[in-house]
Amino acid sequence: MPVQLRMIDGRATAVKTRPGPDGPAALAAELSLLRSLDLPGVVRLASEALTDEPALLLDGSGTSTLATTTPDPEQVRMIGRHLLETVRALHESGIAHDAIEPSHVLWAPNREPVLCGFGAATSDGDQDADIEALAEMLADLLPEGDPLRAELARVDGDLARLDAALTQSARPPSGPRLPAPDRPASDPAGRRRLVITSGAAALGLVVLVVVALLAGPFGGQAPSTNTVAEPPPTEPLPTTTSAVPEPTRSDPLVWPEPANEAIACNSRSGTLGSADVDGDGCTEPIDRDGDVVSAGARRWRVGETGDHVALGDWWCSGSTTLALVTATSGDVHVFSGWPTDEPATVPATTTVGPASGVQVAAADGCDVLVIELADGSVREVTP
Repeated sequence: MPVQLRMIDGRATAVKTRPGPDGPAALAAELSLLRSLDLPGVVRLASEALTDEPALLLDGSGTSTLATTTPDPEQVRMIGRHLLETVRALHESGIAHDAIEPSHVLWAPNREPVLCGFGAATSDGDQDADIEALAEMLADLLPEGDPLRAELARVDGDLARLDAALTQSARPPSGPRLPAPDRPASDPAGRRRLVITSGAAALGLVVLVVVALLAGPFGGQAPSTNTVAEPPPTEPLPTTTSAVPEPTRSDPLVWPEPANEAIACNSRSGTLGSADVDGDGCTEPIDRDGDVVSAGARRWRVGETGDHVALGDWWCSGSTTLALVTATSGDVHVFSGWPTDEPATVPATTTVGPASGVQVAAADGCDVLVIELADGSVREVTP
């Protein structure tokens, strides 16, 4: 069912609609079911009534699902134990979920999983099918050769077997694993400098290179764009460095000029979405691979692999541009437009702390960044 993240009353809310003549009745049934459930691990209602749209409003505090994140084996075991207890409680309440899959589990590191997607839930569903679906989902999240995969394959819809498999595989908790507090190089102006190099211009591309990192504090304070406060006497001021070489024809970031490729206005949507990058009235698919963002024949290096990049209309202009949230420190950099062949400096608007995920929410004609922090909390940032 279509679900869109929107800002409602200053909070990120999941707005669920259902097309077709049976949609309103189905949403009303799901609303009634969720009203009756007060169970840990089950998604919460954000409103006790459907909107006029009609739409069901759900707590949108989780921005990532198991379909968009990759937990490690120890985390998979933890997720499985929590979900087992949630499903057990559902079944004791007489409810079968009937749609357990990765996209219906909200999860981010240092958070407990939340089960959503109750559109198919019924009081007369197949509870054994829920257990089998949960076991299969957990097995798919584990690497080949993990011994728990074999145990999960033998569950066969039996809750006791799944409980035993997950209990036997339990390991002592290792505690939250936050990103290492590496100190990136600091720009004296508190900016992230973005340089578009011209060495590959003859090959029909541009490369956007980050050459200095912001060293702002954690905790949500906006970094200065002009001055840097004096550090404590025992902590020397880091120096500005650039470790990114100028690309050449032999540099792996240089691509050959593509064949004449017509860009259709009805082009596909990329991994980040689509946008009219060159102003010709047609949108191009925007894709990201590692630290490289592409739009048709154009290439830019944005941030580092592991950082978070989103596409949105941050300025209520009807045009979409990029936003970068660094994973280690949570520096938020928002582009006012698409890069040209001139050097660009994009200052960080704020620093929110280590970030594990980013989504985009709609709000009054603009888009808002919804940032999942490594400690499990959520921060909404209006660029």
